[in-house]
Parts: sequence; structure tokens; C-alpha cells
Amino acid sequence: MEKTISVFALIISFGSLAISFYIYLKTMRAARQQLNLQLLIESEKMLKDFDNLLALHDIETKAIRTDGITKEEFYYILTSFRSSESYFILHNRKKTVSKFRANFLRNAKVELVYKKYLKGKLIANQIFIEIIDEFYSKNACAQ
Repeated sequence: MEKTISVFALIISFGSLAISFYIYLKTMRAARQQLNLQLLIESEKMLKDFDNLLALHDIETKAIRTDGITKEEFYYILTSFRSSESYFILHNRKKTVSKFRANFLRNAKVELVYKKYLKGKLIANQIFIEIIDEFYSKNACAQ
């Protein structure tokens, strides 16, 4: 009987160790994602102040203006996408677009900025891109 209890206690201990290690890995992943997001935000603040840096991402500010997008609109859209991207990476297990996000994505300027300037240039997470592209393939927006 004592041997059975000892074996059971050992199994429980190993199970606890495995769970603790799993939680540690998830916590470290979230911390890395948070740090990466903070650094992205800092660099994107530089883009806002020095928009000539957009050329490093193959984006010309003149083209943005020609498309009727103001500097403020561009950076608001970029920041909104960045916020959404971080949420999808860390929290959205269903990988669906909320009603709020869908309403935002239906705006013609948002679609233009995403497709022409952000996708693959400033937004690179493939899973997030697939979610947004799927939304646009199912919801034709007026350009």
C-alpha cells in the first residue's frame, strides 16, 4: 500500500513539474511577444516623426498622399492593425474578426492601406495576414 502511494505521489509530482514547465514556456512566449510589440511601437513612433524612414519598407510617402491617405490616417490605421495583430497572436484562439474590427476593415481607406502599404511590409505575421485576407475575400469592400 505504501509503495502504491509513493508511486502515485511520484506521478503527481512529475505531472506538476510538466504543468509548471508548460506554464513557464507560455509565460516566456508572452513576455517575448510583449517586448517585441513594445519595440515595434517605439520604431513606429520614429516612422511617424520621420516618415522618410518608410522608404526602408518600400513605402513612398508621396504615394500614400496620392492615394488620398493623410499621415494621421496612415499611422492610426497602422497602430490599429498592430494592436489587432498582437491580440490575434496572444489571445484569439478562434482566429475570427470581431464586429468592431470588421467595421474598421470595411472602410475603403483601411483596405487600401492594408493591401498596398502594410501587408508584407509593416505587417508580416502570416497567420494574421491570412485572417485579414480571408475577411477581405469574403467581404468585398468599396474602394
